[in-house]
Amino acid sequence: MKTKLSIFCSKIIEAGWLAVVVAVPLFFNIYTARTFEPDKITLLRSIVSIMILAWIVLVVEQGSGNSDSAPIPLTARFRRWLKIPLFLPTVMLVLVYIISTIFSISPKVSLWGSYQRLQGTYSALSYIVVFALMAGHLRAREQVDRLITTVIVTSVPVSLYGIVQRYGLDPLPWAGDVTTRVASNMGNAIFVASYLTMIIPLTFSRLIESMTAIIKEKEASWGHTVLAAIYIFVLAIQLITVVFSQSRGPMLGILGSFFIMGLLLLLLLRYLNTDPSHLSLKEIGLAVVFAIPLGITGGLGGVVMSALNKGWRWLWLSWIGVAAMAIGFVVTLNLNLPYLAPYLDPVRQMPYVSRLSQVMETEGGSGKVRILIWDAAMDLIEPHEPLGIEEDDISVEDKFNLIRPLVGYGPESMFNAFAYVYPPGLAHVEARGSSADRSHNETMDSLVITGILGFIAFYYVMISLFYYILLWLGWAPDKLAKQRLIGWLILGGGVGTIIPYLVGGRLTFMPVGLPFGMIAGMVIHLVWQGIVQQKSPLNQSEEPFTSASSAYGLNQVNGSALSETEIKAEDKAKFPWYALSLIGLLGAIIGHFIEVHFVFSIAAT
Repeated sequence: MKTKLSIFCSKIIEAGWLAVVVAVPLFFNIYTARTFEPDKITLLRSIVSIMILAWIVLVVEQGSGNSDSAPIPLTARFRRWLKIPLFLPTVMLVLVYIISTIFSISPKVSLWGSYQRLQGTYSALSYIVVFALMAGHLRAREQVDRLITTVIVTSVPVSLYGIVQRYGLDPLPWAGDVTTRVASNMGNAIFVASYLTMIIPLTFSRLIESMTAIIKEKEASWGHTVLAAIYIFVLAIQLITVVFSQSRGPMLGILGSFFIMGLLLLLLLRYLNTDPSHLSLKEIGLAVVFAIPLGITGGLGGVVMSALNKGWRWLWLSWIGVAAMAIGFVVTLNLNLPYLAPYLDPVRQMPYVSRLSQVMETEGGSGKVRILIWDAAMDLIEPHEPLGIEEDDISVEDKFNLIRPLVGYGPESMFNAFAYVYPPGLAHVEARGSSADRSHNETMDSLVITGILGFIAFYYVMISLFYYILLWLGWAPDKLAKQRLIGWLILGGGVGTIIPYLVGGRLTFMPVGLPFGMIAGMVIHLVWQGIVQQKSPLNQSEEPFTSASSAYGLNQVNGSALSETEIKAEDKAKFPWYALSLIGLLGAIIGHFIEVHFVFSIAAT
């Protein structure tokens, strides 16, 4: 039963997750030794402690209140929990972190986090607590809108601060150069770009939502026009800051997220069209031809065509052509082709574009650093002789060496283990005396710090995220389509893993090929559904709150309880309110999934 105290605690919990998405990106303290990451995480932990306290009071208050319904047995409650999306992968991730911490080569550091990062098991569980409390208490459309709006608004000062730094107007005297590559509130150019990579898709989805509302308005209204103008400004400063950061991984992430979002939006147009027949040869030809102007205009041609109600049936094919040309352009920039050098060299020397011409760099700079670290990390993952570790100030052999491939070396423990496989060549391209505490690749990190178990848990989470979002968007309408989606994700990841090994004859690039292979598998599934699925996915999608809320006995939209029949009727009556938000969230996850394989996760991401 809801009481005033339980309602108050629920509001404290929501205030907590809103405070997290505001405070963590913005906060830094110039009066501490580390300034950025450890301070952000300490603040996060404090907020999470308050959220946990509010949750405990809420559980006790609701349990002590008078209830007319009989108590639910624990076994029945657990069966309900199993139906909650992401419950099992999240539990597996928690167990893996606990196991890896117990068997860590430095258990205390793994639990509390290192001095440099503070990204130990305590911090990982803090992130998961925020997610779990959101999963249990985010129930109404107003809450979803409030969360996304808060995230977007928070990115504005971060973006503006980066632009201020670029033009030398920063009032703070930083020791490093923050004008050539801006660092903003994150203290690192890659970190600020990584953060904005996750916000840009949400801003773009809100812009599309406002523009759609303007087109649908029967009478002139300034409300959505003003909102669209605001979102254009916010999106512009976000993109400008990413460009000023000159970070290649996040740039690739943004390109990937825009491609997936554009494909989903144009596929929806395909099924909003009244003609459900297969594409004709003429339409396919138009799609191929229109890919060129669509690419030159940066997608604006597609917006114009959509507004004019032209080409809705085949625009999605043109978008795939644009993606193919973009990939070909980036690959060509990175290849040493003498006969194209007179044409490509001026492009490679252009400001900001030059960074994209170094994506495949392996013989110098940060590319060489990553290759050396990845090769050494592979030595840690493979079976080897026991490392020497310290126990009570005495050096002893690692007694858990046999199970290291399974459980890893423990969170935050790569720094200690890496010293035993340190490649001498790294001293020539990076500061001498420094040792890697991250491999700059999320897949590689999962294998090193949490072993095969952590690798499985990480990809269980990612596959589940992709699966549920596409399910709720209607792109897995039946059992066969669901199986096909999971199959393409796994097969794509497998092929993406094997190809780099077959081409290069080494394991180094396998953790890079895996995520790109998974995304390719997702695209193949969407293209297949786009060809064979004749009915609109909007009428087949499962409302995202339905599957999660039913586990709690709740089905709520717009803050009020609705039956599943009413929810489906609302979905069929109009464009589902959650569709654009889900597309934005998928874009954010795709962008992060790509960029985090060239850097590593931080508090804000």
